[in-house]
Amino acid sequence: MATVVAVVALPTTRRDQTPLTTADIASVHLKRNGQLVAQGTPQATATQVTINDVNVLPGSYKYTATIVDQQGRESDPSQEVAAVVPTAAPSAPVIVSISIQ
Repeated sequence: MATVVAVVALPTTRRDQTPLTTADIASVHLKRNGQLVAQGTPQATATQVTINDVNVLPGSYKYTATIVDQQGRESDPSQEVAAVVPTAAPSAPVIVSISIQ
């Protein structure tokens, strides 16, 4: 299993182009294949939020993010971003040399 880390840039305007501040944002939702898997809350002066999706099984996934304001209104989803959690372990290392001191 793995942790997928998403860094989400926060918008500064609403759909109607009026200003949006971090105080207006209740949470940022991270969705994997359309399903909510994690959420974060921005700090007062933040321009982005880091959200972790933990215990992700190997496979290919599509992630999106949405913003939910203090009134419970959810934004349109961000663009999709693909993530692949590898199914195989890393290759074995190679010992280059050993010495006796």
